Amino acid sequence: MTGQEKGVKQPLACWVTRHNDLKQSGGLFFLGCPFSKASFMRLSTATVHRTTKPWRGGQGDTPMATILVIDDEESIRALLRIALEGAGHEVLEASNGGLGLALYRARAVDLIITDIVMPEMDGLEMMLELTRNFFNVKVIAISGILEGEAPLHVAKLLGARQTFQKPLDMETLLSAVRYELAH
Repeated sequence: MTGQEKGVKQPLACWVTRHNDLKQSGGLFFLGCPFSKASFMRLSTATVHRTTKPWRGGQGDTPMATILVIDDEESIRALLRIALEGAGHEVLEASNGGLGLALYRARAVDLIITDIVMPEMDGLEMMLELTRNFFNVKVIAISGILEGEAPLHVAKLLGARQTFQKPLDMETLLSAVRYELAH
């Protein structure tokens, strides 16, 4: 497969190995971000060796879901985009809660993954505004270790279905994405 056929994108393993961003250590793979060498995500062998994107049967080139990623760190957005697109999803991005909220209002998505601490409008303010205006919005909140557990607890109170501390375990996050999209 060349990856050039209509509707076929290159598998995650091809992308990362050509760019030398994939490292193996003790049966696990680590995907380094091309923008920030300090950022990485742990991937399982199953994720790395996926050969095709899982498209919905009978839907042609339609991705499985549209996911909005909101994070002020471009490197985190890039890593999430790579992993989520590798799982067959369409990914939209915003660099703060205000932009993410505007993007969601313009185009409803199936799931939002948001950071909590961001400039302009943080993830908690954005979630409060979302839950005021949209009944069934699905949100997964993520936060850095320096912020501690408290913001993640507040995110749960504001409607986040699941929360995760950075650095992210990509397999756990992808499992949460699959769960939330199914329920």
